[in-house]
Amino acid sequence: MRWLYGPAGAGKTAIMQTLCQRLQEDCRLGGSFFFKRGHTTRGNAKLLFITLAYQLALHNPHLKGPISKSAVDDPSVMGRDMHVQLQKLIIQPCQFLGNAAPVILLIDGLDEPEPHIREKLAESFFDGPYDSVNVEQSFEDIHLYFREEFARIHREHSATMGGIPVPWPSSDVVDILVKKSSGYFIYASTVIKFIDDKRFRPTVQLKIVHTLATNNSILPFKALDDLYMQILSRVPAQYRSTLCDILCVIANFNLELRYIEPLLDLESGDVRLTLHDLHSVLNIGSEDKAIAIHHASFLDFLNDRQRSSIFYIGPDSPHHMNIACAVTKALSWEHKDPRSNVAWYGSAERSRVLD
Repeated sequence: MRWLYGPAGAGKTAIMQTLCQRLQEDCRLGGSFFFKRGHTTRGNAKLLFITLAYQLALHNPHLKGPISKSAVDDPSVMGRDMHVQLQKLIIQPCQFLGNAAPVILLIDGLDEPEPHIREKLAESFFDGPYDSVNVEQSFEDIHLYFREEFARIHREHSATMGGIPVPWPSSDVVDILVKKSSGYFIYASTVIKFIDDKRFRPTVQLKIVHTLATNNSILPFKALDDLYMQILSRVPAQYRSTLCDILCVIANFNLELRYIEPLLDLESGDVRLTLHDLHSVLNIGSEDKAIAIHHASFLDFLNDRQRSSIFYIGPDSPHHMNIACAVTKALSWEHKDPRSNVAWYGSAERSRVLD
């Protein structure tokens, strides 16, 4: 088993799609399932093993008979729980492979159970063949991607770009976009899709992106915003006010995790519980480390009311006022109070949240 992991938008799905295509070309693909939130079939986990079993029977002649026999012998297996389906439709039939070449299964889009995966792999009784690959950020790759895509856009939009000298755009603009990407493809690909719209001049579209202007129905980061809204919406509605307060602290202070709870008058463990499903956008480490935001574009999203809606934490949001009050209260704590360590972080050096 190989686990490919990384923040949302790092390019995991693109890698999996490429791998799936190459395995299929080499006749080595047993089956694949690409989860997609909200999709009728691809968003339903109960169809995972049934779909993979069907593909295994289709792609591998050694498995077609055993899988079909299992389904015929027990027709109710299609409606049984996933553990039974895995055993009867995949694991037991695969025992008939013998010395045949191993079959490869690809499953993409397991963001929701990521904390569960980490917990299970960390347990002492797990000793199966396993390794993991971290899809790390790469500013160099993003820079190359932008340069190649801008050159293509300049070439393909000849009617409107004929008088624009190359290289376009300037290196300064590209550098700014690369920095905004935080080294991940999700921002870069969204920007390119917007600028490449054949209905508009690329120069005008680039200016909109560059100035982060979003007027009327022009939304250059809609795909990115939809992803962020999906991730944040995993947090139950009753905890969203607390979530936004926590995000406001993270956005404005380099505060260690252990200090956020006393600052916001939360119980021990509340921050981790609230942020449990946000590992794809936040780096949540040990108690003595500050929580970091993976993408600069996520911070832009949170500070733009039009984009983040109910998750807006900008200067005129109630969450900003909540944090200002919390910091003021922290500064009044007695020096002997163990919580007074928080007050140091609320000093004038970091008091922009009070402005």
